[in-house]
Amino acid sequence: NAQLSGAIPSEYGQLTSLRYLIANDCALGGSLAPALAGASSLVYLYAHNNLLDGVLPTELGLFSALLELRLDGNAVSGTISSHLGAMTSLRHLVLAANELSGTLPTELGALAGLRTLNVSYNDGLSGTVPEALLALPSLTTLAIDGTQLTLPPAP
Repeated sequence: NAQLSGAIPSEYGQLTSLRYLIANDCALGGSLAPALAGASSLVYLYAHNNLLDGVLPTELGLFSALLELRLDGNAVSGTISSHLGAMTSLRHLVLAANELSGTLPTELGALAGLRTLNVSYNDGLSGTVPEALLALPSLTTLAIDGTQLTLPPAP
């Protein structure tokens, strides 16, 4: 993988049957938005420890088959889009060690099968973790260390 560098080729977005994209520890840069827009059959998207930047594209919400999204260790910025709540198959969402800011969208509470949410080390994230997210029966890992997120007060 170390031989991959530069922007994710836009041709990847034309691979409508692409199910696995694993490009960890490379020098991939740029944004995900234009490169992967048409690859809606993705089940696993691993691109941690790269140079990806820009915002999380709202188009990710269209990836209804995606089980795991791992973009930790990049320079992704902006807010976590409420559109991610439409990724109904998502089990693991790992966005740690980026430059994300804002609050966790309440819509993440619609991810009934979500097991892991790791947003640690995004010091721009703040506010209270939505109760709907904490009520998910399958959630086993919530990592918010290195953020300004807090848990709601106990009833």
